[in-house]
Amino acid sequence: MAAVELEWIPETLYNTAISAVVDNYIRSRRDIRSLPENIQFDVYYKLYQQGRLCQLGSEFCELEVFAKVLRALDKRHLLHHCFQALMDHGVKVASVLAYSFSRRCSYIAESDAAVKEKAIQVGFVLGGFLSDAGWYSDAEKVFLSCLQLCTLHDEMLHWFRAVECCVRLLHVRNGNCKYHLGEETFKLAQTYMDKLAKHGQQANKAALYGELCALLFAKSHYDEAYKWCIEAMKEITAGLPVKVVVDVLRQASKACVVKREFKKAEQLIKHAVYLAR
Repeated sequence: MAAVELEWIPETLYNTAISAVVDNYIRSRRDIRSLPENIQFDVYYKLYQQGRLCQLGSEFCELEVFAKVLRALDKRHLLHHCFQALMDHGVKVASVLAYSFSRRCSYIAESDAAVKEKAIQVGFVLGGFLSDAGWYSDAEKVFLSCLQLCTLHDEMLHWFRAVECCVRLLHVRNGNCKYHLGEETFKLAQTYMDKLAKHGQQANKAALYGELCALLFAKSHYDEAYKWCIEAMKEITAGLPVKVVVDVLRQASKACVVKREFKKAEQLIKHAVYLAR
């Protein structure tokens, strides 16, 4: 009788080490936080796989910990799985993080500009994650805190940051159907852009106009949406992030559909898909 082929394959040394750390989680908790973000996330993901959501929730509810694992960009899709599992489990991690970030911004109001700039960058990443996950109210709270930090310094760098905040804020307000507040956000962004223009500086308007197009489209103002999509496409330059270009092309394609310009809509969405790959 022929020997049966061995089907069991031992874990890699790395995975075995991660499992060993998780088995000793209580004793290793503090040391885990000093690991590089990719390894630290793998430990937390193992907690998730083992169903240890209470322990995972206690980690992710700490802003410093979550801000660090957000830097593990190649694990972002797995982080969304963990995050949603916690929310489904009743751990209000989204609101806890938004509140913690808001409090931190209040504490550093009197700190120097570099400290505020670092906090704003953390807020952009955190708010972006919450927005992608669909927790718009919590993302809005984060971006409002970032915007508040920007207003504390009447300087050119912070005007640019304020425009970025407004674009992100407009996006989450669109997603949360807060269209009136979205219109106010657009006007505020224009105010900062006018300030920059008076000092000979220009902020790229593609993302802002694209979000305005989404707002107008949601309100069924199709002619205006079409007009602003054209303006957004005029702002597309070689240095823009691909995500911004894809979002603008998507909005423009939708606007072309309602204008019955189907050939243009097809070309735009095909190009967006090509860039997104």
